[in-house]
Amino acid sequence: MERARHIAIAAALALLAASSAQAATPEALAHYRATLKRIAVDQKEARALCRSLSGQPRRVCFAEADADAKKATAAAEADVRDTPRARRNAKIAEADANYAVARVKCGEKAGDERRECLKVAKTMQSDAVADAMKAK
Repeated sequence: MERARHIAIAAALALLAASSAQAATPEALAHYRATLKRIAVDQKEARALCRSLSGQPRRVCFAEADADAKKATAAAEADVRDTPRARRNAKIAEADANYAVARVKCGEKAGDERRECLKVAKTMQSDAVADAMKAK
């Protein structure tokens, strides 16, 4: 449930930034800065909720909160820059954030199962980065 909330917040912020960001006008830059502040506040609130947990769920919660903030920040930057390179970097940042969460989730496993989980996570990240590099 918390993960869904985090994703919804990140998506809303990205859509908000995408809908009103323009090519580096002063208004767009002000909106970008405001979006970054909201992302930071949302991340702080999400991390505060994570503090009530313990053990592996706490680590996963922190990783998800940080990943959501990284994704939303990258999306906001891509929207304000509005270049193919910025959009590619946003996709790469999303892949890296997802990989960071997957690594933490793999931490609850042991032995061969953990190694396989990490291998799958790395493969997914590599594929996402490769797809981002191919897109123009």
